[in-house]
Amino acid sequence: MNKITISKTLGFFAVFILALFLYSMPSHAGTISFFEIRDDANGDVCATADSGAHSWDADSKTCTLGQDISLHVTFSDNGLTLDCNGNTIQGTGSNTGIIINNDKNIVVKRCTIDDWNTGISASNRSSNLLIFKNEFTSNFIALNFNGVSNSKVIDNHADNTNTDSGFRFFATKTTEIINNRSEALDTGFSLLEGSVSNRLIANSSTGAFVGFVLTFGSARNEFIYNTATSHTGGVGFGFNLFESGREIYSNTIFPMEISLVLELMTIPIITIHLCILL
Repeated sequence: MNKITISKTLGFFAVFILALFLYSMPSHAGTISFFEIRDDANGDVCATADSGAHSWDADSKTCTLGQDISLHVTFSDNGLTLDCNGNTIQGTGSNTGIIINNDKNIVVKRCTIDDWNTGISASNRSSNLLIFKNEFTSNFIALNFNGVSNSKVIDNHADNTNTDSGFRFFATKTTEIINNRSEALDTGFSLLEGSVSNRLIANSSTGAFVGFVLTFGSARNEFIYNTATSHTGGVGFGFNLFESGREIYSNTIFPMEISLVLELMTIPIITIHLCILL
């Protein structure tokens, strides 16, 4: 066999292998792995996915769902609103349902977020968020903030099918957490390291091993008119507060094994006003 014949044979073999590889690759035509909302004429997929089931309002930059979706939701611009209109962001037990990453002025409201590792994740200096009237079901963690500031989390509910945490805030600053209900099994509300100047007002944690947690490195947070209740025969902690620099006003702790734990590594700056233990 001469060199020309060998070269042609190798060439045909290479083309055959490439064609076989391309044929075996899954087709992604017409599929969307992320439901990406952006500020353009159609809100990107909002007005085009699912045969036009959803609607996009360009004036208010609002995407309103017309049916359930089984995709990760992301935001590619600031100032956007996702209104699920009671529909479900459906997961399969892993990953994250709604992702807010270095976004500003984002609103997420009226969603049911079901069966994700994390229902809503906001991170990377996101700010001025409003998370309003959402239902969290069958997630590992309902809501997780990391490095978020100047935001509001209001009137949300995480039921007892959320197996780990209801509302978790890491390095979160100047955020108001108001009138939320958690029935998550491990922890209701957590302010973790670096969380500063947040206000938790009129929230309730029912059935968690720990109702409210504040860890080392957090400061100047306020707990006002919150309620921690155990439905497991009084087992667990109502408030487990590890750090100084906070004020606690008129909170109610129903039967828990340990109602209020203060673990202070430094000289505390703490004021407790009428903490009712029942």
